[in-house]
Order: sequence, then structure tokens, then C-alpha cells
Amino acid sequence: MAPPTTLAVPTTFDDLEGDFCNKEVFVRLIHCWEARHFKKANILMGVELLLIDSKSTTIQGFISTHFLPRFKEDLKPNTIYKLNGFSIRLSKSVYRVSPHKHGISFNNKTTFTPVHEVDYQIDSQHFRIRDLQAFTDIVDKHTDLLDIIGFLRVINGDNLDTQTPMATAPAPAGERSKDMVFLHVQLEDGETARVYLWDKIAAVFRSRWNDSKTKPSVILLTTLNSKTLGGVVTLSSTASTRLFFDSDIIDTEKLLSSSSAAVTKVETVTLKEIHKFLENESPQVANFICTATITDVMEEYGWYFISCTACKSQLERSETTFICPNFKCKKPNTVGLIRYNLSRLPLATVQSPFEMPGLNSSNHYLMVKKKPRQSDVRKTVPYAGLNARALRGSLATINPQPSQAMVKHAGYIPQTLTQLSSYPTRTP
Repeated sequence: MAPPTTLAVPTTFDDLEGDFCNKEVFVRLIHCWEARHFKKANILMGVELLLIDSKSTTIQGFISTHFLPRFKEDLKPNTIYKLNGFSIRLSKSVYRVSPHKHGISFNNKTTFTPVHEVDYQIDSQHFRIRDLQAFTDIVDKHTDLLDIIGFLRVINGDNLDTQTPMATAPAPAGERSKDMVFLHVQLEDGETARVYLWDKIAAVFRSRWNDSKTKPSVILLTTLNSKTLGGVVTLSSTASTRLFFDSDIIDTEKLLSSSSAAVTKVETVTLKEIHKFLENESPQVANFICTATITDVMEEYGWYFISCTACKSQLERSETTFICPNFKCKKPNTVGLIRYNLSRLPLATVQSPFEMPGLNSSNHYLMVKKKPRQSDVRKTVPYAGLNARALRGSLATINPQPSQAMVKHAGYIPQTLTQLSSYPTRTP
């Protein structure tokens, strides 16, 4: 009788030392992505790797363009490999996707051979999910690329309803693509993260969103870069960013099943169905999306005022400045924020017409290139009326036919006011 086969104890990433490893390490390739230099004509520098070993320790790897032809065809995510003969270096100081103190690089002695998965127990995923404070602590430092998980609350983007097959996904040459999707993601602690998705990951989001019969509620985004935009911490996708929805992986599935979001999916409904929901005596929260056509701009209903950026109270004008009249406000002298209702927008749905107000920054999505100037605030003609006329002209410029607007009805609770937000989708 033949003796049982005994597998040698493999080396792990924590065992690495020196500047070269000639021992076998069994790893799983979690993800790989192109590393390009956007400031140098988008030149390809190589391929980055995220690897994980049998002890669930991750490390960041790199294959330069010189050695890439040898390994490119074998790079298949979620595959287990036997890795040997690679260089050891200190971890990167910027754009890190792993907390390990070391990184590795492939060279002319490196072997990277696929093996049977049944012989090895290696995790298929590893995330560094953090709260918003963790991103705030490293904002604009471009050091660690961290992950988030939460609930989709706001979705906006150019041509959001337009399919973008991956075969024709944006391939920027010389600079970043302008293809973008903007999200508000409510994290588990209640904080809201502002997220920008760019290029291919924006195309992936749009494609999956449109292909979903039931719109997803939970999203997990990986390797986001923390930046300051307009004085606010925002998270921006990178070349290594991946996304997961509702039931894609265990992490999103657990959050979905543990929250009421599991039964408050974003659905496309008619006005009749929304009214029926509002008549429900049991208080509940739901999200709806209603597609409608803007038929007119009723500028006579417009109004505006300048509010305090701290407490949102209407500012009073003195001889030299604006003053907040709220004695509880900690910023009596503040920069004014224009809050306005451009008009009522009569909208026509498939079944019936209705009206919605264009409030504050939501109007910028419809105004296209129109932007308020500070000098406009002091004009005697109502600011809202001026922009209402501009809005009508903008809609005519977009398309001679009535333009489509996606109207998101969020937070419907009986006995409370309904909040509406809108963003345009240009029809071809």
C-alpha cells in the first residue's frame, strides 16, 4: 500500500525576508489591473496584482512591461498559483492595496503556475472596509486605498441609462476619461460617503444597474482614493476599484439581509402606485424611480434667499455683509449659500401629469452650463425667474423634443413632506 501523499508546508508572505525568494508560495490571485502613467500619455508601466496566501495575508505584486508577455495569458483572477523566484521589496508608499510591509516583483526567474484548487484552502476575497473617518484621516495623502460598504442613496451620471458594453468601454489616451457616475453611499454607521466612479468601473456600474430587474440596494467598493473636493472629503475610484452588489458576495449579502433595505428596493413605478403607497397606514420608507418628461417651466412660482452655510437660516443684509440672525449659530458672519426654487416643472408620465419643484443644487443638473453669478443675487429681478427662463432654453438646446428626467422619490413616510430630487438623461 502506497504511503499517503504529504504536502510540504508552504512559505507564506509573513515569512519573506531579504530581497529574493526562491521558495514556493501558494497564492490566490484576487485581482489584477493595468498600471498606467496618466501624466505621460497614459503609458502602460505594467500590471499590479493583489495576492493572498493560506494565512489570509495579502501582498501587492507587480509585473513590469518587460516581463508581462510571459505571464499575461496566465493571469486569471480567483485562480490559485504556485509562485517561486520573485523579488522582495518594501511596500509602496502611495496607492497601497495591502497593509503588508513588503511587496513583490516578478523577474526573469519567476515561475507562476496554476494548481488544483481542491488541494489548497485559500480565501477568495479580502477587504479593508473602513468608516468615513478612516478616509478623512488620510485625505489627499494618496497612501492607502481602502474599501467601503453601504446602501445606495443617490445615483447620478452622464447617460446613466445608456448601455456601455465593456468592448467599447472608455479607453483614455493621455488623460483621464470624463465618463463618470456619482454616488451617495450610506455606510453602516449612518455616515454618507460621496463617491465618484470613473472610466471602466463607471461603465461596469451603469451596465449592471441597467441589467438589474430589481435595482440593487447594497454596494461594496474597493480601493478608493480619498480626496478633498469643494471642501468635502470625497472618494474616487482607481484603476483597481471593483464593485459588488446585493448578493454578489457574503459581505454584501449579510448587510442586505440584516437591514430593512432588503424590503425597500428602488423600483420603477407609476404615480398611481406611489399614491397608493402613501395611503398605507403603516409608516415605512421606500425609494421609487419615476420617468417623466419636462413639458414646461412655471417661472412665476420661483423664489430664492441667501442662507447661512452653518444653520441654513435666511441671512439678513447689513451695510457691508450678510449676518445670520440665529443667535444659536456659531458663525454669525458667514458666506451666503443661495437656496432657491427655480420654478414648478410640469412633468408628464405615461399615465398622468404632475408637478415638481426644482430646488437648490438639483437645478444644476437641468441647467447644463448655466451657473449662478454672485452679481445676479443683487438684481431686482427675481433670481429664480431669470434661471427659469434659462432652464427652458437649456432644455430646448439639449433636444428639440421634450427632455427626459429621472425623478427619484426618496423617503416616503406618511404624514411627512415628500422630497424630490432629479437628474437628466439625455435622449438620443
